[in-house]
Amino acid sequence: MAQARSARLTESGFLTSGTTAPATTSGSNRNAFPKHARLDGPKTFANWTRQLRLCLADDIRSYVLDGITPDDWTPSQRSARDVVAREILANSIDSAEVSAVLDKIPTADLTAPKIYSTLKSRYAPDDATRTLELFSRLWGFRPMPGTVGEFDSWIMDFKSVAQEIIDTKTTINDVLATLLLAIAHPSLESFKATFTDEQRTQRTLPDIDSVADRMRVQLRSTNLSNDQSALLASSSPRSTRTKCLACRSPSHRVAQCPTRAQHPPPGPCRSCKKKDHWSFDCKKALEDGKTPDTSDAQHHVGCLATGLLAHRRQLRNNSFVVDSGATSHMVSDKSLFTAYRHIAPTKIGGIAGGINAVGTGNIAFVAASGHPITLTGVLHTPGLSVNLLSVSRLCDTDDVRVAFTKHGIHIDKNGNAIAEGARLEEGLYLLDADHSKCQHLALLSRSQSSVPLLTLHRCLGHLAL
Repeated sequence: MAQARSARLTESGFLTSGTTAPATTSGSNRNAFPKHARLDGPKTFANWTRQLRLCLADDIRSYVLDGITPDDWTPSQRSARDVVAREILANSIDSAEVSAVLDKIPTADLTAPKIYSTLKSRYAPDDATRTLELFSRLWGFRPMPGTVGEFDSWIMDFKSVAQEIIDTKTTINDVLATLLLAIAHPSLESFKATFTDEQRTQRTLPDIDSVADRMRVQLRSTNLSNDQSALLASSSPRSTRTKCLACRSPSHRVAQCPTRAQHPPPGPCRSCKKKDHWSFDCKKALEDGKTPDTSDAQHHVGCLATGLLAHRRQLRNNSFVVDSGATSHMVSDKSLFTAYRHIAPTKIGGIAGGINAVGTGNIAFVAASGHPITLTGVLHTPGLSVNLLSVSRLCDTDDVRVAFTKHGIHIDKNGNAIAEGARLEEGLYLLDADHSKCQHLALLSRSQSSVPLLTLHRCLGHLAL
């Protein structure tokens, strides 16, 4: 394939495979190109450009990548160095598709700068992930060495990264937003992965305030699971009070805040998507609430934890309550299990109302995205009125990434989205699933719970009653 490519490129002005590159005084005989860094499409463009900078001598590098011809070059020197640069470019291509792009360049215009600019316009990423990738290399650059010999190599690599950032014409917001991500708390790793995936559809990074707001919401979710009683941890006599999202007062929740309208909401309204009011005050939601709802039309119920637990039939029967503090999945209906074995009744720690786990097994269902999901090690808890999905269990046994945002929850595995859910008004997250595609999916028990509401309130992180 390489010989065929060389022959075709030779017809357009490249060197033949048996031609010796002319010697130059610029040390431009570094034309060997590593196979792993060759260009075969958009995904390899960044690595290809990085390796190309290392293969080209200093004066030829600016000529090829920036189209700048040094004033002291004679016509013969320019011709000779262009030949060397074109040979390096020819050796850096590992795809018939890429070679076909070069075939469209007229022979008269076939110079090294023209070849590079053509490949750049065709394969360089134009989404915001390119900015993230560049700055991640800058913020994570290796420490400066302590010897002069090592320093020269280190500063050359550093300047190479810096030049790439300069070439992309980044903004001060790019600098600040990427630095904020680089120094983020380790608990936000899942958020950072989700954030990066989202940028594949964006041309620029969001402003730093938007990034900070999303981080704050994610940290709030993390702090809730760490600071409040976990479902399977020892019960705590004290309840951690969460501050009002509007005025920050610990004496009430945002739903009861008398000055809510005076404070800007953290994001758009979930009903009308506008940003000038809280979801509680949405006129569209109030108007929609005057018309009768059917079970198919009602997507999610925004209510307090008391409403959720006392009126659980209002929830869609294809949702799990996602709990970042629980250490096991829990389901109350035995008929949902695809595999099951009895265990000795085991008291669930942190639940003072007497809930016992009497069995364990597997449950299979289909997420609303169409992705089939099997949960293993699920506890059968007949006294529980809602099904609970444990985040820690998912991450430990299924190697997934779970990201909580102000709009909902996203679950990814190996870079692919497998499930998602919505966030209710008081921070409760529900996982969406498709009941019609699996007979084992009635995720919410229809039996009445024998556990007092206060007990369930304590299990779910002391949400306000």
